[in-house]
Amino acid sequence: MANLTVSGATSVTGTLTLNDSTVSLQAVTVNDAGLISNMTATTIAYGALVLGGGASGSITMGVGSLRVDGTTTINAGATLGTAATPYTLDLRGSLLASTGTLIAPDLSAPTGIFFFSGAVWNTPTVFTHSSGLVDFGGLGTVTFGNNSTAFYNVQLDAGTVLDTSAANNYTFTTANNFVEWGTFNGNGSTVSHGGWLSLGALATYNATTATTTVTGNMESLGTFNALGGLFVLNGTAQTIDGSWTFWSFTKSVAVADTLTFENGETYTFGGNVTLNGAAGQLLTLQSDAGGSTFAFVMSAGAVKTNLDYLIVTDSDASGSDGTQKPINPTHSTDGGNTVAWFPSGTGDGIVDDFLLIMLEAGLG
Repeated sequence: MANLTVSGATSVTGTLTLNDSTVSLQAVTVNDAGLISNMTATTIAYGALVLGGGASGSITMGVGSLRVDGTTTINAGATLGTAATPYTLDLRGSLLASTGTLIAPDLSAPTGIFFFSGAVWNTPTVFTHSSGLVDFGGLGTVTFGNNSTAFYNVQLDAGTVLDTSAANNYTFTTANNFVEWGTFNGNGSTVSHGGWLSLGALATYNATTATTTVTGNMESLGTFNALGGLFVLNGTAQTIDGSWTFWSFTKSVAVADTLTFENGETYTFGGNVTLNGAAGQLLTLQSDAGGSTFAFVMSAGAVKTNLDYLIVTDSDASGSDGTQKPINPTHSTDGGNTVAWFPSGTGDGIVDDFLLIMLEAGLG
């Protein structure tokens, strides 16, 4: 099929198959029972895209791409996208509130959904995130509308502001990684990152005032503002790189685990702090370089909600407020090279091997 340019509106009632070409359209309506099969073509809709009249109407995708410059509406019974397919969807206008189905591409770089700032993302009633990437870009703000949203991978480009719904019942989830160079505003939403939370040098992450849960590792070269919210780390063998200033913070395990901090960096806590293992299942706080410390700072107003069953290694808490020192977690031991931890205050890191054995056995 040769390249095709249509100057007027396009209305599809039957089946239109697009292969190996560039198709330039204006406003596009796929009526009930209509189908565009965009197998390998590069298709551009310079106007609005409307799928279905309330019963059906779909666009299936192969390895082609679809760009929509206007708004996109997916009505009840209609579907945009194909499961297990690495296509590209480029949305430059708002995704309007709709009751149809959007199936995101599977990951196969550089495919994915590209969504431009200045638009509003309203999650359709059925949204399948697949294993692909949603890339929010452009110089401006992307806002979220009616529904909570679960993505897989999210990338936030420099200059783009991602503004979650201000409604406190909104939930913003990345099942896998959240990589940011722009600005993220959590507002009062519940936020969950199932993989990495990575803040680049230009990033500003304004955390939700509610709860943020992170299952993967965390790294920051940018700006992090806790804004009175709670950070919960619920993965295994997690690492935190770069300096972070948290408000409330929780890492609680029932099975022995490690939480690793970057040496030379500072971790400050201003609210309720919970760090605990269990009898016979200790949580180890350690540096990523043995013999080199990380700074653990508890501010004057911080609350030691539950510091219990810990091994602390290569940590300097001397920057904590005087009312917080020494930090003395219960059922815990000095794993070596610590300062301003434990009542001795010597910082010599001498471990009582008998005590350590008792603690690991759950007898301490």
